[in-house]
Amino acid sequence: MASITPEGGSAITCDILDGAVRALAPRVDVWHVNGVDGYGVHTFGLGDSAWRLRAVRWQSASGSPNFWDWWSEIQACRGLLCSVTDSHGQTYTDLLVRDVRLVSSRLVVRAGEEVYRGEVHLEGVRLP
Repeated sequence: MASITPEGGSAITCDILDGAVRALAPRVDVWHVNGVDGYGVHTFGLGDSAWRLRAVRWQSASGSPNFWDWWSEIQACRGLLCSVTDSHGQTYTDLLVRDVRLVSSRLVVRAGEEVYRGEVHLEGVRLP
């Protein structure tokens, strides 16, 4: 099952967790000077690893835990170092969560039961 695990915390399960987490790559700055042929290049250390993930959860509209409990747990990840296991079983570590946004929450009937379908976007950077 897909999950987000804050450092020192317990796993937050998601029904769908997908997106692209890029590997660390060298940061490169290219410049040029008017009137001079060619380009200048400065290579920095590893970085350039911004990522964005989509988390979806189908959660009971009544009882505990409910959708809003899940949303609160996800929000609490902002500013924390987390590890993520996506829907394909790929695990990523050392992910700093910079932003968490609720994209949608809908009350729907699924298999005869009222449930919330919530979608959250998480953004951050991968640390070396």
